Amino acid sequence: MNFVKTTSCVLALALAGLFGCKNANKVDNDKNIKTVAGLISAKEKIVAAFGADKMVYSATIMAKDHINDEFMYADISFIEKGVDMSQDLIILPEEKINPAKSKTIQNPLVLKNKQGAVALKDLKFEEIEAKVKDAEALIPSDYENFHLYRWVYNVDNERNVTANFTVEAAKKGETVETKGKMELANYYEMNFTMDENGIVRIAD
Repeated sequence: MNFVKTTSCVLALALAGLFGCKNANKVDNDKNIKTVAGLISAKEKIVAAFGADKMVYSATIMAKDHINDEFMYADISFIEKGVDMSQDLIILPEEKINPAKSKTIQNPLVLKNKQGAVALKDLKFEEIEAKVKDAEALIPSDYENFHLYRWVYNVDNERNVTANFTVEAAKKGETVETKGKMELANYYEMNFTMDENGIVRIAD
């Protein structure tokens, strides 16, 4: 399994009393995209923003930061009057729905593979917690402190729903390094897929 190692400049030490590395990933349950409660709350916000019956071929949720599970961003993609469109919802620092816009590339060859769609209300966001746990079970035991960074639902022309997602983790034994007023920590990105039957696999 190939992991992408990244060094994150976590926080200025001057703010450590308020936040700090050890507290950076603590998230309220109803805002946490790794818990059923948080995922249901995220879905409610997405449905309220875009509409329960909005037909989409892709929907994305993302965390506020790396090694963090707080819901910050959602994006949907859809076809409207033959045009490939997208629209996003930003939660932090304040909740904001941006206007829908057409995508840069409007290629008939690309569009022909985006003709399937499902209603937002029918996407099972609450399943994500269990699927991330399935992914964690595939990760070697020398990793810990798992976080969901990104989850993307995709719908094919036959209306089969699949997903790809990124889990991030720390490696056991690696410590946070202090450089000046910053704390530097390594985290590792691990990519997975979920097929139309709900089976989670390591991404190629």
